[in-house]
Amino acid sequence: MPLSLCTDNESIIETVKNEYDLNGNKIKSLYIKDGAVTNSEWKYDADGKMTEAVYFDSNGKMKQKSIYSIDAAGNKTETLQYDSNGKVSFRMIHLESEGQTIFDIIYSGNGEIFSGTEEKRDANGNIIERIFYNSGEINLREEWEYGEKAFW
Repeated sequence: MPLSLCTDNESIIETVKNEYDLNGNKIKSLYIKDGAVTNSEWKYDADGKMTEAVYFDSNGKMKQKSIYSIDAAGNKTETLQYDSNGKVSFRMIHLESEGQTIFDIIYSGNGEIFSGTEEKRDANGNIIERIFYNSGEINLREEWEYGEKAFW
């Protein structure tokens, strides 16, 4: 397990030990700071896309867990995050079309819309409108227009 030392140029602040699978994906990290050891673990699908991340406290109790859903094209479509009690703390839906993000929305643990972003693009892939949501309401709307020539 490779070892990394984080210093403040005079003393060691934290020691990090990482473990990798045969594909080079990080699957475990141990963090040692002031005698306390915490760790994180990751899981991946057959294509090397992260499907799960779990963070533990110094007593080995789960602090947070995230599960990622991946579509057939390899795009992340949903993130579920759990708190230390195993309850959903938030859910994020991520939609893409032809590799372009068109919608991200985050729901709170009780299922209400917390925040979100929606993008609309032209045929060239340029963003022409971006809408920001907060607590289910439109918070900000941005619009772009493109001419025939670029300005750079």
